[in-house]
Amino acid sequence: MQLSFAYQVTRWDPATRTVNPDGSVDWAERPDADGSIEAAYLDAISTFARELGVERLTLRDIELRHDDSDLDPGSVLARLFGPRLEGCYDGATVDVAGARLLVREALRAESFDPPAPEAPTLWCRFEAEGRMFVHTGYDLYLYIGASEPCLSAVEAVAAAGLFPVRIEESPYDPSCPGAMAERADLPPVDAAFWATVDDLVRERGGVLVQEHCGWSRWHRIVEGGPRPVFRPRAVLEVWPDVSADVVAVLAGIIDEDDDPQRDLVYLTADGAVRSVRIDEDSLPGIERHLAGAVGGFAVPGTVDEALPMLLHRAACADADGVVRVRVDRF
Repeated sequence: MQLSFAYQVTRWDPATRTVNPDGSVDWAERPDADGSIEAAYLDAISTFARELGVERLTLRDIELRHDDSDLDPGSVLARLFGPRLEGCYDGATVDVAGARLLVREALRAESFDPPAPEAPTLWCRFEAEGRMFVHTGYDLYLYIGASEPCLSAVEAVAAAGLFPVRIEESPYDPSCPGAMAERADLPPVDAAFWATVDDLVRERGGVLVQEHCGWSRWHRIVEGGPRPVFRPRAVLEVWPDVSADVVAVLAGIIDEDDDPQRDLVYLTADGAVRSVRIDEDSLPGIERHLAGAVGGFAVPGTVDEALPMLLHRAACADADGVVRVRVDRF
């Protein structure tokens, strides 16, 4: 969403910016010992929202690494969206206070100053259609878009010790080249989608469905089994069923790379579908973790590997039948 005015807000004073011969950049450091710099970032959001009359912001293009387990009920994400994040999906809205909490955690994930962020940390684009956006970037850059100049807000941000700079567009705007890959126009999850899935199940005996809505949940569909209920605006990818030889699937991941970074989906004896990240941290105890698993599937690690395996793809439409989730094409 592009707006008439966009500002880069940062703690770094442009006057102290030094570009080194190797291309790295040095800035004059200002430790945030009392938390006042963090507070100034968050107040910038509130100040712009107040001047624009924005009370709620919509979450778009959510990114979150989460294993679908219950969160600490006192965590920011659990308080805003529920312990299983049932309220967290593309198109969900939060008030300005909630947006401040989410941006705070994203900033802490980029900061060298304590306190550390909670885990998991959510990243998204915040939007108030036609009026305002907020994007968090690397190195403690905050990008705020506005439908009006918001000169009072700009002055207030500068008075708080930050450096608001007018820019042409946010580098995280979804329409900006490089911000997202080429868009995919996906069909909706409708009767035609289920007819295709049913045909695949009859042909193969079962399929896996990866439900992605900021983070992934996995479902197994077999003939005569129940159809899962998907989250709003979820993107669905249909993959081949699990292999009964879990040991061979795991060995294939490990043998392929000395430093594997792959997800393995496995089926438990009671029919539950789980996933685990295969990497140097999980490898020492992975066999114990997979004890009792009766099926496994190695999630493709590259586009070239994924495309021949992908059986079908669709997205959950809004109530009016329109697919609004923004999806990258492979």
